[in-house]
Amino acid sequence: ILGSDGFECETGYTDFNLVFAEIFNGAHYRSTTGGGGMMPISAGMEPGPWQTPQHLDYADDDIIYTGHNTQIYRSTNRGTNWVSVYTPPAFGGGRAIHQCFTDPDFVACAGAGRVFYSTDRGLTWQPTAGNAATSNAISDVVVHPTNPDIMAITIGTYSTSPTFRQAFKTTDRGASWFPIDDT
Repeated sequence: ILGSDGFECETGYTDFNLVFAEIFNGAHYRSTTGGGGMMPISAGMEPGPWQTPQHLDYADDDIIYTGHNTQIYRSTNRGTNWVSVYTPPAFGGGRAIHQCFTDPDFVACAGAGRVFYSTDRGLTWQPTAGNAATSNAISDVVVHPTNPDIMAITIGTYSTSPTFRQAFKTTDRGASWFPIDDT
């Protein structure tokens, strides 16, 4: 849709002509015509990591989230305006954002070594109590579709060590994490 080093791309859940796309360093775009006429919508935000995550709200096409270098942003008007809703400590840049499908108030955002979450659709955030990967880069976070207490993360670092783990799961909203990959 955008060309270049395009990364995230999402269509509206109720308005299929609504398309959000993102290219390197957090440059976000929106189309209201099914992908044609992409317009930039990144005004007012700091640059993001090379591959900046974005997530379109499952229940409301007007709400979109993104995790940039030091802040998590939220828009309630399809990216026309963005508000910094959280400056996570030791964030290390956004890596992934995911939402619980049946509980859209629950949103998780992974930073370099920690997961942060919101229980009020991105208005307030807090870090998970446990750290699964403090010294490694989290590459993805997924929230269970019906139970926000269950999340999984992957680690983007490679190692040949037989004890190195690259996938972790929590069943208590991040208070503790356990490896789910088998080496």
